[in-house]
Amino acid sequence: MKLPLTTSSPTGLGYVFLGMMLLVLIACGEETPPAASQEPTVTTVPATQVVAPTPTSVAAPTPTTTPLRAPTATVVPTDTPAPTDMPVTTDAPAPTATLAPPPTATPRPEPTLAPWERERAALKDFYEATDGDNWANNAGWLSDVPVGEWHGVTVDDDGRVTQLRLRENNLGGHIPSGLGSLADLTLLDLQVNELTGTIPRELGNLSRLEGLDLDRNQLVGQIPAELANLSGLQTLDLDFNQLEGPMPAWLGNLTNLWFLSLGENPMDGPIPPELGNLTNLRILGLVDAHLHGNIPVELGNLTNLTVLFLSTNELTGTIPSQLGSLTNLERLFLAGNDLEGCVPAGLMHVPENDLDELRLPGCAAPPELSAVQLGELFDEIIRKTEQREAFSEIKESNVGFSALEDMKKLRSEFSRAETEAELYYALWKLSNARRDAHLRVGPVDGGLQIPEEAPCVSAPIHALPDYSDIHNPTFFVAAVGSGLTTPKLGDTIVGVNGQSIAQYVEEFTPWIRHSTLPGLYWHMAHQFPRKVPNVPPGLYSERLNLTLERSTGERYDVALPYRDGCRSLRFVGSYPGFIQVMNRESFNVLIDRSRRIMLLQWRGFDTDELTKDIPALLEYAEREEILDYARIIDVSLSGGGSGGAYAIQRLVDQPFRPTFGNVRLSDLGKARIQRYVNREPMADTPDIFGLNLSRSWLYDWARTDATEAIRRGDEYTPPVPFKLAHLPKDSDGILQPAPLHFSGPVAIINGGVWGGSHLDQFVAMLVDNDLAVFVGMPTGGFSNTWEGDEVLRFPFTRRPVVSFQWSIGHTIRPNGEILEGNPAQPDIYIPLTRQNFQEYHQTLLDTATTALSR
Repeated sequence: MKLPLTTSSPTGLGYVFLGMMLLVLIACGEETPPAASQEPTVTTVPATQVVAPTPTSVAAPTPTTTPLRAPTATVVPTDTPAPTDMPVTTDAPAPTATLAPPPTATPRPEPTLAPWERERAALKDFYEATDGDNWANNAGWLSDVPVGEWHGVTVDDDGRVTQLRLRENNLGGHIPSGLGSLADLTLLDLQVNELTGTIPRELGNLSRLEGLDLDRNQLVGQIPAELANLSGLQTLDLDFNQLEGPMPAWLGNLTNLWFLSLGENPMDGPIPPELGNLTNLRILGLVDAHLHGNIPVELGNLTNLTVLFLSTNELTGTIPSQLGSLTNLERLFLAGNDLEGCVPAGLMHVPENDLDELRLPGCAAPPELSAVQLGELFDEIIRKTEQREAFSEIKESNVGFSALEDMKKLRSEFSRAETEAELYYALWKLSNARRDAHLRVGPVDGGLQIPEEAPCVSAPIHALPDYSDIHNPTFFVAAVGSGLTTPKLGDTIVGVNGQSIAQYVEEFTPWIRHSTLPGLYWHMAHQFPRKVPNVPPGLYSERLNLTLERSTGERYDVALPYRDGCRSLRFVGSYPGFIQVMNRESFNVLIDRSRRIMLLQWRGFDTDELTKDIPALLEYAEREEILDYARIIDVSLSGGGSGGAYAIQRLVDQPFRPTFGNVRLSDLGKARIQRYVNREPMADTPDIFGLNLSRSWLYDWARTDATEAIRRGDEYTPPVPFKLAHLPKDSDGILQPAPLHFSGPVAIINGGVWGGSHLDQFVAMLVDNDLAVFVGMPTGGFSNTWEGDEVLRFPFTRRPVVSFQWSIGHTIRPNGEILEGNPAQPDIYIPLTRQNFQEYHQTLLDTATTALSR
């Protein structure tokens, strides 16, 4: 592909610039630039390997649930050992005692060639098929010198051919199929020659190929479907040939491509929307390819594009607004089509373009969505975040990020929003950059017209994360819908909708509220089968397309439909040997009398419910004389609340230090304290040991210590027992057991990173005070003191936008550390993996039981 030197539409010699770019990269012997994402990429094996293509069809590969076979054109493997004892047969004599025809002589078997001999033979065939005697330079070819000394041939240390570069070398004839046997070839550069005939489908066997450059020849026919096997391909340049047929949809599976050019070919057909999967693509050239139909909105996913050429085709319809998000574009050519409507504002700033030739107006944006308005709004949010947010340095260290810096990086993307829906999603992304699972963006009266929430749908599958390596996340199938034979439980998910898992994690991380990496991957796995609100719908496909890997290493594809209703998988285990004796809102109670263990399957910490459920439990335990039983508390399914310390006072027989908290004294923090200053304690509240339901301690702190901190100009209030619910501000910070309480050892088991934020505090109080042994995995780590929210307004019109939240205080663990992003760690860490998930809950239970018996 060659780029124009001027701003006119790129046709004919107008491709020279881009061709020079690619020529310089390859001719100088440099490696092609790496894909934009540096994460490891796992690509699927296209289903087109199953059947050889027919001459009339290059349809997109269909996902299949059966293992894929090798293509029919696969050559003999290069490492096949030569037979050592094969007999040599000779022609048999004709029989004399019969009138039957004489038998045909047994053919002599062909000898097996060594790899270097086979490669030399393939190159010899190539030389003869392309009129090698008349090449511009054929130095060394067909001589006895090593093939690495033949002009244009590069070999590795083992003498295997890795590159064949014969551009502009007067090659004629056709490309022989034998090139498909050069198994180690990474670059095939035959551009600017006189080659004729079709592209051999055997080139699809070159599994290590990274560059295929055949432009400016006279090749005919369709692009062979076998090229879909070239999963590592980074450059594909086929323009200026006579290639026909529709552009293959399977090109969207070649996710390592950074350069794709098919222009100046009579191809016909639409631009496949699957090209939107090529998120590493930087250059896309489809000039004068006889394409028709609409420009796919999916091209807006190609955020790394620097060059986009679609001119001189038969494209119709409007220019998708999604193209306005291609902020890295440096050259854009769309003229020579039959486009209508308006030009998205985001495209008007591309340095080199032919938009004037379209004679289309710029798209009118709502008055508040001007770049100036959005820039002012963004700066206001950043400024208020700097002033208000109670940042957790330990969270940023544990996760490896800077909340404020990550927010600032979103400025250009935020300012490009052209619709209210796009701005709504941009606000969510900006909020999530702080990695705080508490914080939300909400609608307000008169504010953004946010996208109507579609009915929740999910595919018939559930996934779980494999925590073997927290920095290299993997996911596996944990459950499937009834009647499905595939996928199988435990199979690893290696691709989602044409993306590798690394790419999927990178794309969806900004849309998932989380405070720790384990929490991120837990919720990401939960969302795998679902279309989730507050995530742009364009990130989902019509079906959930998965590439999975069995324990044997075999890979296969499935396409699962989305169905009405959202299904959630929570890690629920059985409790063999235990009998359920009580079912309350806050917990279920199970007993194993033979081992003198009580098990609490915890649900939540709502204070109103706990003040009913805990007394009922104590009454039952006292009546049954089991107050001295050991206790296992399974918090795998627990939600949040605020009554954890109240429960611990009755579940243990020792004094303990609760969690503490403070408030950052910004405008939101001061406003919160002022509200408490103006309130009176609630009358007629019950007097409960260790629980201040009237809130008199909280309001007294606001009027005294907190007000004094404001007057002094402190950044934070002094830490006090958390929300003053269990102890007053001037206490010694130690909670005593309630008069009636349990005794005996305690174990906590946690089989997932699901729970609410108060669960973080509950577990931290037990672990930091050495009150329990903790088995399993850490909790989500997203507890903070309070959130403050504000209705944002457009800077000039003052129209409401959304409700936006900030974390305005810290929760401090009993050990003195900030809790947010820093949950208590298990004493016995047992990560969930694809190998242990089916017996995982039983393992946690057995481990906790053993720990209690010590």
